[in-house]
Amino acid sequence: MFVETKRQGEAAPDTKPSLAGFAAWLATKDPQQSYKWIDTSNCAVGQYLAHCGTDWDRMFVSNFPLLAKLDSFCQPGTGETTFGATLARIRQ
Repeated sequence: MFVETKRQGEAAPDTKPSLAGFAAWLATKDPQQSYKWIDTSNCAVGQYLAHCGTDWDRMFVSNFPLLAKLDSFCQPGTGETTFGATLARIRQ
């Protein structure tokens, strides 16, 4: 018997993180909601990676260039730390 282990709204564990995927995920979030950049589990990238079935530590080892690129759009020095502002920076 097949048992569904994925909760509604979660991505399958084999969802591969990407810049396009990050932008698409951000577009589903409340644009006014802010995130705490310094907290790797609650920052925008950390939340997206959890959605993809991975985490910051695994991405640091397996794909640091992508992790750094995603994070470059989220850092406080780049502007407002809301999902909408981050998506706008990606789309520029």
